[in-house]
Amino acid sequence: MLVTGWPHIRSSMPASSHRPDSGPQLRARAARDVADIVTGRSSLSAAYARWARADQPTALLRALVAGTLRWHYRLQWQLEQLLEKPLAQKEIELAALIRVGLFQLQFMRIPAHAAVDETVAAARILRRHHARGLVNAVLRSFQRRRGELDKQLENNDVARLSHPAWLIAALRADWPEAAEAILAAGNEPPPLWLRVNSQRSSPEQYAQSLAEAGIGFTRDVEQPLAIRLEAAMSAARLPGFAAGEVSIQDRNAQLAAEYIDLAPACRILDACAAPGGKTAALLEQMPDAGEVVALDRSQVRLTTLRENLSRLGLSATVI
Repeated sequence: MLVTGWPHIRSSMPASSHRPDSGPQLRARAARDVADIVTGRSSLSAAYARWARADQPTALLRALVAGTLRWHYRLQWQLEQLLEKPLAQKEIELAALIRVGLFQLQFMRIPAHAAVDETVAAARILRRHHARGLVNAVLRSFQRRRGELDKQLENNDVARLSHPAWLIAALRADWPEAAEAILAAGNEPPPLWLRVNSQRSSPEQYAQSLAEAGIGFTRDVEQPLAIRLEAAMSAARLPGFAAGEVSIQDRNAQLAAEYIDLAPACRILDACAAPGGKTAALLEQMPDAGEVVALDRSQVRLTTLRENLSRLGLSATVI
């Protein structure tokens, strides 16, 4: 059965829904960020930076936003199947909110009733009071029709693989035997990698700190400063993070400093530098009297870069 209208429902939104840490508020924030990123008004890294500055609880936000974006093509296809007619073009945030709800029902260990109720309540925070019935109806219709929709996925590669058609075609043309595995890997959450600040700690010392904190990890045999965590967590939980002993940075991004000849008194231009991971890595490993000039067109992201350098006890010329 398709959703044919916006039936009235009685909201179960708790009185605390406007607290920054409440479930509906987080889902509304996630919907806004998803909408901004999909339309090109923002980026995921910029969203992470905003959350950190606002001291918002980032673990759930990161999971909701990154996961909804990762599975965008599947979630959008499911939304289209569950609606009798498309949403108005201006309803970008509302569409994003429903995709956030669909993501929770499929990929998160959140009780279904909580995922539905708090996503419905988030519609009011987005000033879409009239749409609460629609959000509720779509999510509950998905619960009833999930088996049917899963079967239909097999006939739609874009939805099944959750990648754009052009990329699926290109991978199948260039790597026909590996294409499906590559696309499946593209939907996996990336591992969380750390880079030890060699000016404030050592890989051995920091590994000991992780072990004492009961945090599982793996040392990288080729990248001495790189440590992979067994489970993702917020930066606030990392020992020594506030003191600048460690940064979060993908292993491959850490290679940038390895590929540059960091000679004494060298001067390096880091273009598109924000949020500053590579800038910091270069400064941490740079010989005496060296300088890094970091520039970026986004003043918001440059603010994050300055904050990261300050935390790590580093200095660069930031433009």
